[in-house]
Amino acid sequence: MSVLRKKLASEAPLPNSFEDIGILFSDIQDSWAKVFGDTLKTEMSAKGISFSGGNLKTLADGATGLFYALGISEGVSGESCGILLEFSSALAGHCVDAQFGAQDKSDRPATQLDLILMQPNADKVLQELMALEALPKTSQICGRCIGFEALPQTGLEFDVRKKWVRIQFKIAADIEYLINIYCTELMMEKLGVLAHLNITQQIIDPTDPWSTHMRSSVMDTSRMLEVVIEDVNMSIAECTRLELGQIIALPGATHTRLNVNTRSAHGVRVLATSTLGAYKANKAVKLLDDIDPAFFAGFTELESVTN
Repeated sequence: MSVLRKKLASEAPLPNSFEDIGILFSDIQDSWAKVFGDTLKTEMSAKGISFSGGNLKTLADGATGLFYALGISEGVSGESCGILLEFSSALAGHCVDAQFGAQDKSDRPATQLDLILMQPNADKVLQELMALEALPKTSQICGRCIGFEALPQTGLEFDVRKKWVRIQFKIAADIEYLINIYCTELMMEKLGVLAHLNITQQIIDPTDPWSTHMRSSVMDTSRMLEVVIEDVNMSIAECTRLELGQIIALPGATHTRLNVNTRSAHGVRVLATSTLGAYKANKAVKLLDDIDPAFFAGFTELESVTN
């Protein structure tokens, strides 16, 4: 069981469906219907959200729409771009043709011009996902292509064997259009947490806004993480004799099990153990176990207070 699932389990049971995530996206879907309706000069409305799970190839195989990879662009990989956005070729073609004054809504294959002219709409989706805190504020469009089969041309490496989820949004007037968001399992888990917090905030007593403010302040507080190679005990006398260039022996040091610590008013707390390695040409650590459940104990108390 992952850390996020443990945290949710300590506060409320996980939903049996993706209904909460659908609620999280409902306003965004309505805004898409308005934006594309204005472009097509017709009144459009949201027609539902559906979810499908499986590996990425199964979910997107044969898709011919416009794909945009969303995430952090430095040292890009499929792991850092955990969201794929797809506008169906019909939606893209009709919107681009409408911008040039075309009245005919006949279907045609997507083109590179469509890919360029639809990118501002992909940017809007990116901004909305960052506003939800589903993606970091430094996220960008990492790559783009026409059709799923062209995805390798972006230079990104997506593990098609891992579990993904496709969130399919339908917007329609006289024609039904599709917008697909493909998420890694980890990203769906994050969206589940955001949906849970969103619902929790909605049921907080509106006559007591301080509860929402206090909870938000706690969750937004930054913590410094320390990765400790070794702890060494010294007497005060030994510390006073330390001098520049002195070598301090670390007899128990190991790169395979390092503590990840954070400091609080109650002292140093060990969150988890990790192993030292490299990631994208930088030194990095990989967690070997879940975060200590005791770290989340205060959050559960906070929920009971704010509710």
